[in-house]
Amino acid sequence: MRHRRDGERKVPKRALPVVPPTPTVKLTPTPAQPATAEPAFDATFDAMGQSCVELLLPMAKLVKGLATGAVLRIVTDDPAAREDLGAWCSMTGNELAFVDRKVGYATYYVRRGALS
Repeated sequence: MRHRRDGERKVPKRALPVVPPTPTVKLTPTPAQPATAEPAFDATFDAMGQSCVELLLPMAKLVKGLATGAVLRIVTDDPAAREDLGAWCSMTGNELAFVDRKVGYATYYVRRGALS
């Protein structure tokens, strides 16, 4: 290495590795269902004004009466319903398929599992 007159060392130049250009991929957007679209359902349970304790037993009977894969629509204003329905679904083999929250109430869609 050579020293410059001002005391700094000159660093030898190194060749940078040659990276091949990445091929461009043209992405075409696919039409998607909007996140707020209400799924199809087979039965409705109106639980407005009921606490989760009051709605779980009649709702469970309705779900048992449905065919495997059928969806029950539940409308309630209970703020604890999301956690309670999710726990009930995981314990019974059903699926909490969709939740649509609105001001003052929410709509839950429970799909009957094969094991329930």
